[in-house]
Amino acid sequence: MSIVANPGAVVLLTWQSKLGETNLFPQAVIKDDSGNTKATVNLTHDSNGAYTGTTALLNSEGIYRVQYIAFVDSGHTTQSGVDEIISESISIQHSWRPSFGGGGEVVIPKEILDPIVKGMKLLAEEMMKIKAELDKKSEFNPNKDMVKTDIQPTSMRPIMEKIDNIPNKITIARQ
Repeated sequence: MSIVANPGAVVLLTWQSKLGETNLFPQAVIKDDSGNTKATVNLTHDSNGAYTGTTALLNSEGIYRVQYIAFVDSGHTTQSGVDEIISESISIQHSWRPSFGGGGEVVIPKEILDPIVKGMKLLAEEMMKIKAELDKKSEFNPNKDMVKTDIQPTSMRPIMEKIDNIPNKITIARQ
């Protein structure tokens, strides 16, 4: 299994006892790729032998390994003889998910946002050049020429009002 999270995000750690035991004291030991222990999390019983805990101590991007070790005592000195040590990876990486409405806030990392803004500016400049060129060549005058079509006039106002009412905050991440 693998967990993916942003740096500094709260990571949920879960472990299930094989026999559904509720009297164990499991720990999650998180190590970086050099084998250095980054965090030790004491898991608490949730239900039916499932134990959970959280950590927000992983602030650097990278791959971490978490080992779940079950103990029979609260001092974490004697391992459970029934449950094996289980391991999984945690990938900490910057990622973003756009939010369309719903009142959420989107944080777009600067290294992602800057190229997008630059590309949009270049695109806008090119579009203005093309528009100016087309305006010179076109003989069509929308103020006096008519185009015949069977398309009925439609107002976009109701749709635009609904779009304008969707809350959407964008925060630019600063380095």
